[in-house]
Amino acid sequence: MKGMTNTPFAILAITFLLMLFLMPLNTVQDNLQQDVLQSESSAMQANNLENSFKEGLGITASNYLNASNQYIVEEGFVNDAENSIDFENGEFNNVQMDFVDYNEWGSNLQANYIDRGHELDYSYSGLELTGGLKIQGTADLQYEFTRVGAVTTYSFDGRAEGLDGVRGPDPLLADASDGSFTPRYSYCGFNTPAQRLGIGSQSSNEVAHGYAEVEPAELDPEGNRVLVVENASEYSSTELSDYNAVVAEAENSIENGDYATVSGHNITNITEGESIIINQDQVWKSHFRTMMEENCYVNNSNAPSIFERMEGSFSPSDQGLTTLIESESDSDNVNEAYLYYEEESVSNSSIRGVTSGDYVDEKDWFRLSDGNIGEWSLSSLAE
Repeated sequence: MKGMTNTPFAILAITFLLMLFLMPLNTVQDNLQQDVLQSESSAMQANNLENSFKEGLGITASNYLNASNQYIVEEGFVNDAENSIDFENGEFNNVQMDFVDYNEWGSNLQANYIDRGHELDYSYSGLELTGGLKIQGTADLQYEFTRVGAVTTYSFDGRAEGLDGVRGPDPLLADASDGSFTPRYSYCGFNTPAQRLGIGSQSSNEVAHGYAEVEPAELDPEGNRVLVVENASEYSSTELSDYNAVVAEAENSIENGDYATVSGHNITNITEGESIIINQDQVWKSHFRTMMEENCYVNNSNAPSIFERMEGSFSPSDQGLTTLIESESDSDNVNEAYLYYEEESVSNSSIRGVTSGDYVDEKDWFRLSDGNIGEWSLSSLAE
């Protein structure tokens, strides 16, 4: 046997023995890897499922409130809005609301998962709704989720919470405006009408509005644009003449022309397509146009909340919200919708850089109450 260790027969025998050991090991490794991948996939699916349930809570709460607002528009104000809410049973003021409820939403989600080869059982109880700038739906949620063919079951048993913005008719303004416009509100993701991004070290001391075009490969001033570049020295005034304004980080890099200019301003906080107001040496991110066109609301402790609006009350609330109305006002009126229709004369100021529907002409008539100008930190835009 000793003399056979280097013979072809011995090498063949050793190779055969190795293959006997290696093949099962590889098979086990592949199976383990597949189980791990299945487990990871199931865990990810379970996490997505949990997030979907929470998202569904927010959407359902928003749908419910939309239906409740519509009920008030049609039937009249309620005395106690918060206690009129019965989210769990889908009723408002003891009347069944017509909306996509959580049970229907969850059933559709369950059917979708089953169609994709998963096992899903869920139940919920104790639905509740709380008001604020965004509506929160909560529920006691239980679910078990298993990927078919996998050995692991993922489960959840706890309190689920989902947030979503309110949308729908504004019952207070629907009554106050007497059909003169369509009062609606929706949450658009920002909390003030405008936010100052910074102050430059040099400017042409002008006012302009447009949409940011940041470091373009080629200049394209069409569509009321504000050019935003690190250094504008490579461009002539002729090339820049069709822009509403130019913002540059490098000082003394903008050639003067028929456009507003700000230089020495950090451009890293300006993103492509943002609505920009140039106010002398200041650069602002503006939501004024979006608020008027999309009925966006922002937080305002001087204004009535969602529940006050359901009761027909103009009383201020810490959870108050305000929309803006695009209506030419005189010096005795303002463009906050709740104040405009309350017909109460308040101290006010016009706001620089708010444009009309064509985004070009500044509207000198656009005014905000001095109280809200302070609330939203807009004093340096006021005149």
